[in-house]
Amino acid sequence: MGMALYTWAIPKLACVEGKRSSDVILLESWFYDMNNWGDGGRPEQTRRRWRLGIRSVLEEMLKEAEQVAEQVAEQILLEEGLLLESAA
Repeated sequence: MGMALYTWAIPKLACVEGKRSSDVILLESWFYDMNNWGDGGRPEQTRRRWRLGIRSVLEEMLKEAEQVAEQVAEQILLEEGLLLESAA
């Protein structure tokens, strides 16, 4: 995870090689290649793990957004008289 943190903290700059300011911290270009980030030389496993983690978080966020949207839509329909409250 260390390399990913460094590349986030020190983003790659669009500049011409050899014409960089000496007061700017820059990493070697190979550092920004995600294939070099995995521990033990297994970048594909790292990508799969990250994708799975991101996908599960996004799915959870989508579920929460759908629930909120449903509640808001129901409230609007009730207020507009387009939906009747169910008799309890």
